[in-house]
Amino acid sequence: MERYKKNVAIKINYIAIKKTTGLTDVEMKVYDEAGSLFSTVTMTELGGAGALYYGSFTPDAVGQWRIRIQSATNLDDYQKVFEIGTYDVDDVKDQLDTVEGKVDIIDGNLTSVKGTVESTDSKVDALQIDLTSVKGTVESLDVQINPGGYIL
Repeated sequence: MERYKKNVAIKINYIAIKKTTGLTDVEMKVYDEAGSLFSTVTMTELGGAGALYYGSFTPDAVGQWRIRIQSATNLDDYQKVFEIGTYDVDDVKDQLDTVEGKVDIIDGNLTSVKGTVESTDSKVDALQIDLTSVKGTVESLDVQINPGGYIL
């Protein structure tokens, strides 16, 4: 069942049985989530469209809504149920697009962090080389200053 959004008009198109044109009594009764008659819409024929009748309603509450389209002249009797919520498929798509954008930003930040870590690794490697050099210099000075050992 497709989900529709509360307070947003739902457009209904209906093709009459036997594709009968010229009907003036095609009515759509709309029942709300409590099962109460919400409205009665006289559907309008779309000229030149071959028995296509249209109407709309705007649900004002969350839940399952139902329509019943009838024509006494043509013996039409059609029903459909609509799931009404606080969001619809377009809202979900918009949220997914937003999340995708944020993931792209995070991905870019991770790439930046990776570059920083690699740069830090290079600096640590260079520092270790410098420390090894300093250690060699200290050992050399130690040998020059105290060739026989330390005297206290």
